[in-house]
Amino acid sequence: MPLPVVFALAKAVPVRYRALVLLATFADLRWGELAGLRRGSIDLDACEIRVVESSRGVGRRRAATRDAEVTGWSADSRVPG
Repeated sequence: MPLPVVFALAKAVPVRYRALVLLATFADLRWGELAGLRRGSIDLDACEIRVVESSRGVGRRRAATRDAEVTGWSADSRVPG
């Protein structure tokens, strides 16, 4: 997706979702990884994101969260700074 389209999309969504659009694009995170992020997972000083949980489920169903280490995967992302 061209960068101007990414930034136009990020600008078009409600402010609370802008980070999700940008992280999905630039940190290459999947929806479950984005949904599993917590404030403590993001280190702004180091420009790092630690993915330790992934969420499943959509809509009104309760999302089941699993620990990344238990499922055998983990992902760390460095955000371009």
